[in-house]
Amino acid sequence: MLKSCRSRGLQLSGCASVVALALTMAACGGSTASDTKSVAEPSGPLPTGEPIKLMVIAQLSTTNQTETSEAVSAAKAAASAINARGGIGGRPLQILGCDDKTDANAAAACARKAASEGAVATVGQASAMGDTINPVLKQNGLANIGPYPLSASDFSSPASFPLCAGSPAVIAGIARKLGTSSAKTVSVAYFGNSAGATSVPFVTAGLAGTGAKIGPKVPVAPGTADLAPVVAAATKGADAAVVSLLADDAVHFVQVARQSGNTTKLGMPAQDPGLLKKLGSAGDGLYVATPFAPQNSSVPGIKQFLSDMKQYAKDIRLDDFSLNAWLGVQTFQKMAAQQKLTTIDKATVEAGMGKLVKLDLGGVVAPYTTTAENKMPGLNRIFSPQVQLGTVKDGQIVTDGKWVNPFLPASGG
Repeated sequence: MLKSCRSRGLQLSGCASVVALALTMAACGGSTASDTKSVAEPSGPLPTGEPIKLMVIAQLSTTNQTETSEAVSAAKAAASAINARGGIGGRPLQILGCDDKTDANAAAACARKAASEGAVATVGQASAMGDTINPVLKQNGLANIGPYPLSASDFSSPASFPLCAGSPAVIAGIARKLGTSSAKTVSVAYFGNSAGATSVPFVTAGLAGTGAKIGPKVPVAPGTADLAPVVAAATKGADAAVVSLLADDAVHFVQVARQSGNTTKLGMPAQDPGLLKKLGSAGDGLYVATPFAPQNSSVPGIKQFLSDMKQYAKDIRLDDFSLNAWLGVQTFQKMAAQQKLTTIDKATVEAGMGKLVKLDLGGVVAPYTTTAENKMPGLNRIFSPQVQLGTVKDGQIVTDGKWVNPFLPASGG
C-alpha cells in the first residue's frame, strides 16, 4: 500500500548537506507505478549463474516520519527486469537492502555487511550517513554507484559515483532559470542554519553571466507559523526569489505569496509530483530545475523506469529516491557492457566505474563520464552537474529537454 505523506527530515552535514534543498526535492506525496502505462518488456533466457550481489543502503526504519524504503524496492524492480532479459552474462542480479537506522554506527555496519556478504558494489544509496559509509566502502574496495548525494562525503569520496549533482546544482539551476528569465534581482529564502546558508553561494553561482544580481538573503526557521513577514522580506527589492526550504515550509511560502497577490517570480525544487499536487494552482508558473529528466518526459530511460515499476513494484512512491536507485542498477549494467567486463567482482567494478566515457543512461541524466573530476571545492565527485531548467504548468514540469551546467557562467553554460 502507499505510504502516508511524510516530510523528508533527514539530518545532513557539510557543504553538500543543504537540508532544505535536498529534502524539498523529495517531499511527501508522489505518484505510484500503477498510475503509469506499461512498456512491453523484452524476455530472454533466465539467468542461471552465480548471483551478482548489489547492496542498497537506505533509511528503512521510520524515524521522525521519514524513511526511504522505495529505494530498495526500485532497485529490486530494476534487477528483476534485467534478470527477465537474461541477467548480466547469464548471471542474475541480487539486491541486498540494509537499514542505516539514521545512525552512523548502523550505516557503517551496512557498508561492512556489503563487503562481508560479497556485494560487488552498493547502488542507489538513499542515506544521509555517507560520511560514515563511504570510508568503509573505500577501505573494502567497493564502489558506491549512484548515491543520492546528501552528505559531504557523497560529493568528495573516491568511493562515490553520484549520478546527479543533487541540491547544489538544483539551486544553482533555479537561479540560472530566474536570471535568464528577465529577473534583475534574485533573493533567496533558505533553511535557517549554517548548512542551509550554503544555498547562497549556489544561487550566486547560478546567476553568473545572467546579468542578474543576488538580493536579500533571508534565513527561515523550520515550521515558522507566520510566513507573511518572511515573504515580504524575501521579495522586497527583488523581482524573483529562490525558495530553498523544507518541503512543507516551501509550499507554505508559495501559498502565502500567491494568496497575498505577490507577483514576484518564485523558484523552488519541485521534482516530486506530490509536491506539485499539494501546491495546486499556486504552483503554476514556478521556476524549477531537475537533476533527472521529469517523469512526464518521453526519454527512453523514463519510459523504462515507469514500465519496470509498474511490472515489479507497482505500489511504491515514484520520487527522486526511487528513480535514482533504479538508475544505479541500470548504470551498473551499462558500465559492465561498456567496459566489456568478463569478470565481475568488486575490483573490476570499481575500476570500470572510473573509466566511463559518455555512458548513455537513456536520457534520465546527461551522458555520464567519470574519467575527469571537476575542480569545484568539495564537489569534485560530481561528474554530471547538468540539470534541466523549466517551469510548472497544470501541475507538470515543462522543460525543453536540454541539459545545462549551472556552475558555468551563463554565456558558457
